[in-house]
Amino acid sequence: MKHLVSLLLLASLAPVNISLAEVGGDDVLMATHTTSATGSFSSNIVATDTGILFATGQQTTFNGNEIFVYRSDDNGQTWDTWSTFSHPLQIIHYSNPSLIVTDGINDRLFLAYHASGFSQSTVRVGYTDALAATPSWTFTDVDVDNLGNHRDLALTSDSKTFNSYYLYFAFTKWNGTGYDMYFARSTDQGSTWETPYAVMSTAGISYTHPDLDYGTRLHLVAQSSNAGDTATRYRNAGFRVLNSGSWNAEIVHGSETDGIDQLNARVAANGSDLSAMVAWNQNENIHWRSTTDAGNTWTPAAVSNGYLLYGLASNSDSYAMAIKPSGILGIYISEPTSSDLQGLWLTTPMIGGPNDWISGSGTAGLSFNPSENEEWMATIWYDPSYAGDPGFYFDGEWRGGPGYPNWETEPINHPSLATTHPALADIDGDNDLEIIYNDITGALKVIQ
Repeated sequence: MKHLVSLLLLASLAPVNISLAEVGGDDVLMATHTTSATGSFSSNIVATDTGILFATGQQTTFNGNEIFVYRSDDNGQTWDTWSTFSHPLQIIHYSNPSLIVTDGINDRLFLAYHASGFSQSTVRVGYTDALAATPSWTFTDVDVDNLGNHRDLALTSDSKTFNSYYLYFAFTKWNGTGYDMYFARSTDQGSTWETPYAVMSTAGISYTHPDLDYGTRLHLVAQSSNAGDTATRYRNAGFRVLNSGSWNAEIVHGSETDGIDQLNARVAANGSDLSAMVAWNQNENIHWRSTTDAGNTWTPAAVSNGYLLYGLASNSDSYAMAIKPSGILGIYISEPTSSDLQGLWLTTPMIGGPNDWISGSGTAGLSFNPSENEEWMATIWYDPSYAGDPGFYFDGEWRGGPGYPNWETEPINHPSLATTHPALADIDGDNDLEIIYNDITGALKVIQ
């Protein structure tokens, strides 16, 4: 991971071809996919307070879907396949993994997924000891329905706030004409689950792709559609979601009738300062809104042209987006330069390179590592064109190196040649000066 960053301005940036060594910095191959795989994507990455990393990956083969849980106990240098969820005859398909880790009265790793087969559909949540050398999973079927009646899901907890934490689970369920969003809660660290109920249900609207995060409130976003026209819908709930009456009214970002699609909605919240953020893709650009009062009021949308959103997360004092610049098949990490989430953001190359195939928008794992000063880490499935194998890859901000597989020279001309004299300024407000210059692509570069 290099400490080379570029400014993410609220304006269009020209696409550039960039070297693999520039984008990434010693990307780690976590696992390759099998020769029969027809598609793969990564989902979540999480870390315990002690620095054990876990990530999920889903693989689609000609016969069905499988889920993998990967583990690293050396800060991402090496990875093992810790758990596999598949059926020997591919009769049951496993998909949509959602992975979280909790630190509290029970240090547990939780996995939610969708299982379909044998004429029924099940959404399931399980846990195992996050600190154990080998997993021993205990699962609960939160909802069982007819085959095809579940689709997407999301899982989170309030363990950042409470030692005796709760779990919160959202999933979609077919109502005969579209999907409603259902919600369930566990108040005993996943041992039992309350009866699910519909939390987003509007005539003529279908809800998919939920995302959850907990600050001082629980925040929920979903993609909503009407005859193919999509928007972003948001709700929050207080009192640890005591019951269905704890939810505030839905807020619609955009419209299901304006002919403009909003895709891949994400939400993140920070309990220390009541802030939260909602982001989505619209017309190949990232749009986002933020709140400083736990979701009661929201800013107008900010826009960054020429980027796609792959992930959104928060740590104890800041936020980050995993993004893909237009024309560059690599994943960047973007962070705000101040507490003003609608202002300037800085972007740092993370994973991938030119001419690679990277899985679709919204499929990157993004989180922070508590044992590395809460620095950001990410996972993605991609196919390197210059070196290495197609599969699941990882990188973290604390890692160094010139690029996969630790090249000493660039495979193509470096695009970051300076075309202006350098200037010094404290861009990120940390009392250390950064070097600022323009490169040959016209981008403004900052070296920390």
